[in-house]
Amino acid sequence: VGKDQRDSATHITGFCHLRFRDFTFIIPRMSETSPQFQERSIVIVGVGLIGGSIAAAVRKRFPECQGIGVGRNEERLEQARRAGLLTSWTVDLNKSTVPAGSLGVVCLPVHQIPNAVTALLNADCEIVTDAGSVKASIYEALGPNPDERFVGSHPIAGSEQSGFEHADANLFKNRLCVVTTSSPEDSALSRVQRVIAFWKSLGSSVYLMSPDEHD
Repeated sequence: VGKDQRDSATHITGFCHLRFRDFTFIIPRMSETSPQFQERSIVIVGVGLIGGSIAAAVRKRFPECQGIGVGRNEERLEQARRAGLLTSWTVDLNKSTVPAGSLGVVCLPVHQIPNAVTALLNADCEIVTDAGSVKASIYEALGPNPDERFVGSHPIAGSEQSGFEHADANLFKNRLCVVTTSSPEDSALSRVQRVIAFWKSLGSSVYLMSPDEHD
């Protein structure tokens, strides 16, 4: 997101106007309350600017939480670990490399997200979210009942820079993050509340939308 594409939100009773680029969304406000951060391990697929900033934010705020990076380039992953962003990394997603109860976050280009989500779910990652800018096509690609363990997200944050070298632990602070659900009633589900709590713990304001409304 460039400097001329920053978002803003103006609140009115019960709703807010969310301005992003040339679009204005009218969406319900989220509750100010949510569960406390209780994650023991975060598995981040794609340790670039966004994934690296998530890792940096978790390490800064919750140093007891494991930050596990997943990617294809072992050298880059090891560099990210040495930079203090990760506690460990792997190039092979399976049940032995994903700690029980983990929250997975996919930070890849949109067309790569469904396969990564599926891989995390097959590795018994307990809940999976993502940082993609498109949502409906991801849910569609995942097939029937995709949101039983997947809750799509879109943190509206970024930088002109790329790569974990430019990771910012405060990238998501005071920024908006859209969390997607199939219906408003789903906001009370534990998996949705867990993802809401995760983004709020990084400093974001969280709003609920359906995948189609988001797109």
